[in-house]
Amino acid sequence: SWGKPKLLDGKKDTVGSYPAIAADLKNSNIHISYYDAGKKNKNLKYVTRNSNKWKKPESKDKNGNVGTYTSIAVDSNSKVYISYYYATIENKIFKQNVRVITNASGKWVALTVDSAGNVGVYTSIATDSNNKVHIAYYDLSNKVLKYATNADVEKGKGNCGGSNYKCSVIDSAGNAGIS
Repeated sequence: SWGKPKLLDGKKDTVGSYPAIAADLKNSNIHISYYDAGKKNKNLKYVTRNSNKWKKPESKDKNGNVGTYTSIAVDSNSKVYISYYYATIENKIFKQNVRVITNASGKWVALTVDSAGNVGVYTSIATDSNNKVHIAYYDLSNKVLKYATNADVEKGKGNCGGSNYKCSVIDSAGNAGIS
């Protein structure tokens, strides 16, 4: 039977939209990413349960109105990867990217995966048996499905706007081509 639902964040604010959940199969920890649309925040948030105890929710990217369309994955080393839509204004330029934030290096680091147009809504992320990251997302500018991965990419040699990820467009026949 199901236990009683637990309030993880927020009381009377708009917190918890675009949620995603992943279980760490190595240690049974639960990880949740979500968007905090509250009046003061508008950012990507993350909460985890370790040893049956929920930790305090944390903002992971708070640079503007960022963190919608989250997806979360955990690799075999218990490292967390969150993909999300990043829409904000930087230096008077409106940016709409797909980003990934991870604690793989021991601290949380956010990376832009693709910045070619208005990209990054409806993200979905997974890690493979080699702990490489795979992200599918929608490109609003070109109305196509895109796929990005850091598998078999030399550092700094990706084709997604100079990132360490390789991007492909998936056509209506299911064929992948370089973006």
